[in-house]
Amino acid sequence: MLRIIVFLILFLLSAVALTVGICMWVYKDAKEHGDRGWLWVLIILISSPLMGGLIYLIARRDDRKPCRFCGWIVDKDANYCEHCGKQYPVCEPGSGYLEDLPAENGKMSKRNKKFLAAVIASIVVLVVSLVGVILGAVGELHLDEDSDWNSGWVMMNVENTGDNVWTFRYNKASENYHTSARLTVEDAQNQQLAVDLSFAKGESMRVKILQETQNDLQQEKEYFLSSDSQTQYIPLNEFTEGKIKVLFYNNGVEDVNARVTVAPLAE
Repeated sequence: MLRIIVFLILFLLSAVALTVGICMWVYKDAKEHGDRGWLWVLIILISSPLMGGLIYLIARRDDRKPCRFCGWIVDKDANYCEHCGKQYPVCEPGSGYLEDLPAENGKMSKRNKKFLAAVIASIVVLVVSLVGVILGAVGELHLDEDSDWNSGWVMMNVENTGDNVWTFRYNKASENYHTSARLTVEDAQNQQLAVDLSFAKGESMRVKILQETQNDLQQEKEYFLSSDSQTQYIPLNEFTEGKIKVLFYNNGVEDVNARVTVAPLAE
């Protein structure tokens, strides 16, 4: 579980870094091309970094350059600058004009490469962390491949797990709907599973206890418990110290109310 949280945090951080990197590049590039940088940043934030960046590249205006007299962005074929009014505001480097554009110094190219490298690095981290989250989730499900997948429905479901105590209750559920929790066994030979269970209708609920052992083996036990005002106990001597997974399956019962914990054997 900790591994999943770490990868999830890494995924979120890389997503933020990717968004910031694309927004910064688009803002600066749009300003240099005479567009409204803040407007493109807003479009990126509304759509998504990749979609917004792609839209910007498609709509990007490459036919505008700064006026050689005042720096105002004008069409490269303009005869007059709309800001300062001077003639032939744009010319290529080395044209012979006294105030022609300076030769390219490569600063723009270097900056674009830095932004591109940052965006690519963010994408790589994003993909790696997403794969880590997926693999971590698959690892969590390895204890029982179908135990955490519910295709049914449940009404008024409330669960709580803390201090090695698991409580749950619900009104109705579909056949074989299950709920599960992990509890800790510290001394399997001297502890047992204590279950306070009550429900309406039906005869019993199926209870399954799972534990992953060495060499990826799996210990599994199954029981059937009825509704009872007294605490019911399930032995744990066939398990070892560590985490166990407890699952309760619905067999047509209603108004289920349960409290499950690992308790010491009665003396």
